[in-house]
Amino acid sequence: MVVFASSLTFANWLLPRNQPWAFFSIPTRAWELILGAILACVVQSAAKLPRIIAGLVGVVGMGMVLYSGLTQNDPLKFPGSSALTPTVGALLIILAGSISRITIPSRVLSIKPLQELGKVSYSLYLWHWPVLVIPQVIAGNHLVLTERILLALLSVILAALTEKYIERPFRHGFLISMKPLRNIAVAGIVASLLAITAFGADYAATGDLRNKHSTSSATDQRNYIDSLIIKSTPLNTIPARPATVDFPVPATLEPDLLNAMNDRAITYADRCHTQENLAPSTKPCIYGDTTSNTTVVLFGDSHALSWFPAMNEVAKENKWKLLSLTMSACTPADIPAYNPGTASLMQNCPIWRSASITKIIAAHPYLILVAGTSGFATVANGKEAVGDVRTAMYVAGMKRTIAQLKTSGAKVVMMSDTPALAQDPLVCLSAHPNSTLACATPVAQAISNNWIAVETRIASSTSVPLIKPQMWVCPTDPCPVVIGNILTYFDIGHLTATFSQALAGQLKTAIDTAALPAIK
Repeated sequence: MVVFASSLTFANWLLPRNQPWAFFSIPTRAWELILGAILACVVQSAAKLPRIIAGLVGVVGMGMVLYSGLTQNDPLKFPGSSALTPTVGALLIILAGSISRITIPSRVLSIKPLQELGKVSYSLYLWHWPVLVIPQVIAGNHLVLTERILLALLSVILAALTEKYIERPFRHGFLISMKPLRNIAVAGIVASLLAITAFGADYAATGDLRNKHSTSSATDQRNYIDSLIIKSTPLNTIPARPATVDFPVPATLEPDLLNAMNDRAITYADRCHTQENLAPSTKPCIYGDTTSNTTVVLFGDSHALSWFPAMNEVAKENKWKLLSLTMSACTPADIPAYNPGTASLMQNCPIWRSASITKIIAAHPYLILVAGTSGFATVANGKEAVGDVRTAMYVAGMKRTIAQLKTSGAKVVMMSDTPALAQDPLVCLSAHPNSTLACATPVAQAISNNWIAVETRIASSTSVPLIKPQMWVCPTDPCPVVIGNILTYFDIGHLTATFSQALAGQLKTAIDTAALPAIK
C-alpha cells in the first residue's frame, strides 16, 4: 500500500509536467502492478463471495472499464488518478470471475469472440500503439475515425499471428523451462540485449537532434527576432516578403527538436488550459503582474494560447494582471463546436465559453485579446458545416461573442489566426537536418487571405481593432520553421513558447497601436 500510494502520488505530480515520462516510466506505473498484487492477496477470499454479490461486483467493474473507454480522452490525465477507473474496474471483473458459479459478467465474457480477443490481448497491447501512431506521424496529421478503425483491425490480425507463432512457443518451452534460474538468466540476457539495442539505435538516430541549449535570455531573443522581422504596421497592409534563406538546423536551436513538444505555455502544466471537451478549469489562472489592479484577458482556443508567453511578457512590462482563459478545439465564436474525428458535438465547449465570459465580465478588465483558429469545425442542420455556411456561422458567432465581451467595459482586440504549416516541423527537420528550407511552407499555402478578409470584416463591423501577426511569424517566403536559432512551431499550428515569448515586443507595439489610446 505504501508503494501504491507513493507511485500514484508521483504519477499525479509528474503528469502535468512531463506526460510522456509519466506514461512510460516504471515508478509512475508501479501502482497499477501493485493493484495486481493486492488482487492476488484477496482473490482466494473473494472466491467465497455469494453469487449475487460477485455478479454485482463484476457489473460495476465492466461499467467502470466501459465508462473510461468512452470518456477518458485527455492524455494529461493518464496515468494519474483518472486511471483508477479502468484499473479498479478490471480488478473487480477478475474478482467476480474468481467464484466457481456463473454470473452475468462471466457469461458475457465467455462469448467466443471476447475469449479470442482476450487470448491475444497481450500481443494486441504491444501492437496497437505502433500501428496507430506510426502512420499518423508519417501522414503528418490526425487520422480520421475510419482509418483508426482499420488500423485497430490490423492490430488484431498482427496480434493473432504474434500470439500463435511467437508468444505461444515461448510460453510452452522455447528458451524457457521449469527451472527458475534458467528463466531468470534468459530474461536478463534478453532484457540487456533489448536495452543495448534500443539505446544504441536511439543515440544513433538522434545524433543530429542533440543540440545544446543556448544561455541567451528572453530579452536577447526578443532583440534578435526584432532585428530579423521586417518592420510593418501591424494593423495595416503587409509588405512584400523577401526569399527565405536556406541553412542547416542550428546547433543551438531553441528549443531543440527532442524537447520542442514540451516547449508550451506554462498554463498547460498549471492546468489552466482546458483540454478538448473536458470540464472547464476551476483554477484562478492569474499571471503577469499578479499584484496589479489592472486586468487584461487572453481568451480563445489553443491558437490563442500560442500567444500566452508573449502576452504574459507584455502584461509584466505594462504592470497588468493577466487572466488566461483558453480551451483546445473550442472556438471563441458563439457556435456549436464539433469533433470530426468522433463525429460528435463537444458539449463542454459552450459550457466553458459561457463560464469564461462570465468570469471576464466579473473581472472588469481593461483589455481582452481574443483569438481562434480558422480550422474550427461546426454543424448546421445536423451535418458538418462547410463553405459559405460555415463562414457565415463563424461571423455571426464572433459578433455575438464580441458583443458579450464588450459588456465588461473592456477594449476588445482581435488577433488574426497564425499561419498553418504544411508538414510537422519536428519530423521534417529531423529528416532534413541540413536544410531548414525543405520544411518551409509557401506563403500562399500557409496564409489564407480569404480568412484574413473574414476576420477583417468581423473587426470592422464590431469596431474592434484587428492585430495581424502573419508578418512576424512568416517574415519571408516560404514561411520558415526556424528564424535565427529559434524554432517557430512545435507542430503544424502552434508556436513554441520560446518563439512566442520572443515576439512580445511585436505584440506590445501592436497592442499600444490598437488599444492603449482608448483605455488610458
